[in-house]
Amino acid sequence: MVDMSWQKSLKPASKAVSGGASMSPAQKVAASMDKALAIYKSDETVKRPVIKLVGANVQFSVRFANQALELAPGIKIAEVPAAQFEKIYGAIKASVLEGAFDKQLEPLAKSAKARGAKMVAGKAAKK
Repeated sequence: MVDMSWQKSLKPASKAVSGGASMSPAQKVAASMDKALAIYKSDETVKRPVIKLVGANVQFSVRFANQALELAPGIKIAEVPAAQFEKIYGAIKASVLEGAFDKQLEPLAKSAKARGAKMVAGKAAKK
């Protein structure tokens, strides 16, 4: 007979201290930057890479809600020397987490949430 006491330890992930908690837009951007960097380092082929080696330089963008963030005035796709890329990319990620891009992220997050709600409503209407 299996001991059923393990069921008393379960709780919904949405109420967990970590893991199931909702992430802020900045945290989502940072997580996607980590994923993009891992893909770049692994040489994995992806349909639309956000980081790519171009000669001795690396071109990259930081994306959220299907849009590239403006990293500096007028620059959405940046190019830096490959030797400095990871240091610069890490500094951008730190700036994202510190809130430097919050003015760009807020309207994008609202738009993404509205787009998601519209998709859910459309799927519910089809049932």
